[in-house]
Amino acid sequence: MASARTLSLLEDPILKLFAKLSPAGILGMAIIGIYNLVDGIFVGRIVGSSGLTAVTVSFPLAILGSSFSGLVGVGAASLYSRLLGQGDKERAGGVFFLMLILNIICWALFYALVLPFLSQILIFLGAEPEILSMARGYALIVLGGTLFANLMSSANMLIRAEGHMNTAMGIMALGALLNVILDPLFMIGLGWGVEGAAWATIISQALSALLSILYLLRRTSSCRPHFKLSSGMVGESLGILAVGLSAMALPVLTLLQFAIIFRAVKVYASSSEFAVIGAATRVFQMMFIPIWGTSQALQPLVGTNYGAGRMDRVRRGFSLFSLCSTLIAFALWVPVSIFSRQILGWFISDPQILDHGTGYLRLYLITFPLYGYMMMTLTLFQATGKALIAALMAVGKFVGFFLPALLILGPKLGANGIFLASPVADICTILVGTGLLIYQVRKKGYLYKKIDSSSAG
Repeated sequence: MASARTLSLLEDPILKLFAKLSPAGILGMAIIGIYNLVDGIFVGRIVGSSGLTAVTVSFPLAILGSSFSGLVGVGAASLYSRLLGQGDKERAGGVFFLMLILNIICWALFYALVLPFLSQILIFLGAEPEILSMARGYALIVLGGTLFANLMSSANMLIRAEGHMNTAMGIMALGALLNVILDPLFMIGLGWGVEGAAWATIISQALSALLSILYLLRRTSSCRPHFKLSSGMVGESLGILAVGLSAMALPVLTLLQFAIIFRAVKVYASSSEFAVIGAATRVFQMMFIPIWGTSQALQPLVGTNYGAGRMDRVRRGFSLFSLCSTLIAFALWVPVSIFSRQILGWFISDPQILDHGTGYLRLYLITFPLYGYMMMTLTLFQATGKALIAALMAVGKFVGFFLPALLILGPKLGANGIFLASPVADICTILVGTGLLIYQVRKKGYLYKKIDSSSAG
């Protein structure tokens, strides 16, 4: 018999589910961003600029390490919700075991590959000799703790896959609150400096991971997790990783995109544009949180109904969430476009840079109203196990569209070309994603006929 939450995902009006799931999803994603923000604030205030530089230099490695939570978590959540919709609680219970094992394997491989070359990597990322020791100390702790970060995110995604968005958000909030408490205690009280910030982060993430796992192990969860070995585990593991590949690619390629943009500014523009692109990326990240949270809310709705064969609800859910997220994106974009100079002034004080930087910020964000639809399309493919299409959208945006656009527009238009490359890639990705969706619907009956819910293809 299906749980009350699963029945809610299968029966409640779509608009009611949007109002119930989206706010918690948005707040949950905002809380995730608090970890890095809090560490940066405390390190900058307590240790100073050298400490902040050490943390900043280590940040790409931390992002790379924690990206495995997307690889495992999104794929596991997709399979989990589809199996719950299908009513196969036995196989759904085994997804928990797979999530644990895959996270441990991915973390061990990553740590073993990075650790011998950690100092060289930090130097490549910009660590000067005077901060190398500090950066290495911070990175060692954070990278060791990425296991907890990934277990926290992955287990939390399974809770969200059941539709328990408020519970997932509350667990993340407790971890973030503990991080705020432990940062000054470790950095000032114990005198641990930047290493104190690292310990505060991983202890907080370990708490959230433990609470998420304990919640899933409770009998009140949608199904009882188990640790049984089965003949289908290898295939299901490969399916999880295939679906999660697109989720892992997003933060990694976004990080790489920012690095390439910074390099392009150095080659094709002037040094004053560094400050503008740095501010523009931060504004974008703040605006993106509600869209990201809404996509997290769509996943359990789509996955559960897809597994149950309720294609009518999948279509209506996708349509409504796409419309609402587009309206949210538009509502954020309008004031940012109108008050671009004032918002840019939060980060930049030089009037001359503000004069031309305002136009660059508007250009960089010109396609933001389309992000709601783009992210819902990507989430639709992930939640229904369309691994190849999801990967094509995520990886293709960077390799197929962004890099060519930058190489063509940068030399011709200078700074304007650099800021325009991302919007061009967005439009191309949306067109391709829409084309693939139409093809799947018309040629293969996607979202209309019942398909094996455990498939990752």
